[in-house]
Amino acid sequence: MKERDTEKLEAGLLSKGLKVLNEKENLTLAEYLTILMEEKGIEKREAIRKSTVEPHYAYQILAGKRIPSREKVLALCIGAELSLKEIDRALKRAGYSPLYPKNPRDARIIIAVNNGNYSIMAINETLQEAGEKVINAE
Repeated sequence: MKERDTEKLEAGLLSKGLKVLNEKENLTLAEYLTILMEEKGIEKREAIRKSTVEPHYAYQILAGKRIPSREKVLALCIGAELSLKEIDRALKRAGYSPLYPKNPRDARIIIAVNNGNYSIMAINETLQEAGEKVINAE
């Protein structure tokens, strides 16, 4: 009986336009970030500027021509004002571990994102005050 209920729920969700969530599972990091930025109405240049990643390199990442470090993925996600779930999905797509709440550095980044703090400079200041490694997007 439970299996049938699950099937009904899935069918209902898919019929309501949430099919896109399933389609996003097979996207590359570049495709995933580009789609999220478009959905949020955030221009690439603005996300790149806020990320502090060197623009030429960032555009190559978003074109799928470069394999970025975890730091650069994290910085681009914060610059694009992605939610914590979206950041974790982007990190996984890039082959990196998601933010881990038991890691003090990651925990501070999680808190900043959950509080709507999408400033790399402000997050880095918080990290530095706590003696943690700053987000190095350069």
